[in-house]
Amino acid sequence: MTLLRGGALAGVVLLAGVVAVGCADRGQGGAAPPAGVGLAAEPTAGPPTAGPPTAGPPVTGPPAAPTSVPPTGPCQTRFEVAEAAPATTAPPPSTGSGRLPGDLPPNHADNNAWKRRAPLAPAAHAEAVAVAEELRPALERLCGQGDFARESALRVLEGTGRATGEVYAQPFELPVTGTAPPAGVVYGVHLGDRACVIGSLSPGQVMIRVDGTTREGSCHEPSSH
Repeated sequence: MTLLRGGALAGVVLLAGVVAVGCADRGQGGAAPPAGVGLAAEPTAGPPTAGPPTAGPPVTGPPAAPTSVPPTGPCQTRFEVAEAAPATTAPPPSTGSGRLPGDLPPNHADNNAWKRRAPLAPAAHAEAVAVAEELRPALERLCGQGDFARESALRVLEGTGRATGEVYAQPFELPVTGTAPPAGVVYGVHLGDRACVIGSLSPGQVMIRVDGTTREGSCHEPSSH
């Protein structure tokens, strides 16, 4: 009986050792999953995600005209005045044939009508000349200072307080070559119904002209022409 108990006791001890080893293995490798349940696969690193788009080179517009140019000498003023129209204007005599001289196309007159400005009545002519004379010293001062900014020219034009229509000043247009336009502005002041004071301001030169409105009734000559 003693031997049987000893053998049974040894078997219990051996079984306990086996259970202990199994527990130790589970402690090192983690808890064993239940039967029939597989282990979840560890996530693998995917391809790197693209970062935010990088900014490209800055988009720049056409080069702007300089607004200030150091004077290199005195400014010359060109002052032009269209003749005043007589009180009554007789229509031009008709040639009878209606044909244009030379090889000009039949629609030549219509295509170039925008170049002809309205005649100025004596009263409108006198007022426009007075405004032009008033603007002259201020425009010459800007030229002498080398100031060709649009805003500066507008202040001079609006300072007369006598414009009844449009007052404009704009930089010279961009050349076809794409290079920066030269310094300077073109300007105009609309007086009354048909009178205009127009011209330009550029380094070394002031241009002032008294004339009538275009066929469209504007002092400003369309750039498309």
